[in-house]
Amino acid sequence: MEFRCWMGVTIEGKSYIIAEKIRYKEKTSDDVWTEYKLITNDTNAHIWLSITDDGLSCIISSSAGNNVPKGYRLHDSGTEVVTGVWGDTDAAVGDETRYEQYESADGRNTFFVEYWNGSRSSSQGGKISASPIIADTD
Repeated sequence: MEFRCWMGVTIEGKSYIIAEKIRYKEKTSDDVWTEYKLITNDTNAHIWLSITDDGLSCIISSSAGNNVPKGYRLHDSGTEVVTGVWGDTDAAVGDETRYEQYESADGRNTFFVEYWNGSRSSSQGGKISASPIIADTD
């Protein structure tokens, strides 16, 4: 499952435009994933779509406060390295940062923390199936 910048996608019936695409690799393993910054047609509010394993794992998230929600546990942490960038982004190939991924007890909801240039940013979301993600071929 691969999308390009400025194309449209529909997720669970809502339309978005891909404004940014960043490909990452875990520094100490072969794990790779792609994050898409999605904006709606009517506002500049955005969400993130993260895709790993060619669509076997998809997560939708949006900006969140910095406190890890109660009941979430650390699921993964490491250093991510940017290996590709497209669209409207401040990231560059070779950038790296530390990250932490937390999950709810049932594993369906996620909380991400990234440490870019000395500041902490967080997002919260949930896992979704790839089936409701539809590319707008027009």
